[in-house]
Amino acid sequence: MKTKSKTVCIFCGARTGNSDIIVESTKLLSKTFAIDGYDLVYGGGQQGLMAIVVEQFLQEKRMIYGERPKNLIRNIEDYQNCTELISVDTLQERKSQMINMSDIFICLPGCIGTLDELLEVVVMNKMKYTNKPIGILNIEGFYNGWLIQIEKMIQFGFISKNILKCFYISKDPLELLKVKFSITSIPYLIFINKGYFIYQ
Repeated sequence: MKTKSKTVCIFCGARTGNSDIIVESTKLLSKTFAIDGYDLVYGGGQQGLMAIVVEQFLQEKRMIYGERPKNLIRNIEDYQNCTELISVDTLQERKSQMINMSDIFICLPGCIGTLDELLEVVVMNKMKYTNKPIGILNIEGFYNGWLIQIEKMIQFGFISKNILKCFYISKDPLELLKVKFSITSIPYLIFINKGYFIYQ
C-alpha cells in the first residue's frame, strides 16, 4: 500500500535514551518533516523516541501510519495516535510494508531493531530493489562504530565503496535536512553550544 501524500519512514528507538542532544535532534527532524508536508510511517511504538516523533507529526495534523507485529499489540486503545494501525504477522512483513509505503527513510539512534531496519533499506538500495533516499543522523557519533564496520568490509574487499552511495550520513540534523532532503525552512529553532536544539 502506498499513500497519496509524500511519506517519511523514521527508524528510531523505543526508549528515549540518556542524551538530551539526541532527544532534541529527534524533535527537530520530525517537526521539520511534518511541517514540510510529510506523513509518517514508523514502527508503531508508543514509547521512547518513537513517541517523541509521533508527537511532532500529531501537532502538525499529519497522517501517522504505525506498523506493528500482532504479538506486540496488547490493547488497541493504546494506538489512538495512529491514523492507521497496520498489524502484521512478522518483523519481515513489517519492514516490507514500511519500505513499500515510504518515499524516504530517516534513521535516528535506537537499538538493534533500528539497526536491522537500517541495514534492510541500505541492502535494498544496494541490490537496486529500491532507489529511495536514506538519511542517517550520526548525532553524538552514535553510528561511528557502524561506519567503521562498513569501512572494514571495504578494506578487506567484501564490498565496494559504492555502498557509501546508498545512504547519506551526517552528525548535524540541519545538514541532513538541507543537503540530502533540500529542506531549508527549519522551524522554531535556536542553536546553542554543543549541538543542543531547543524549541520555543
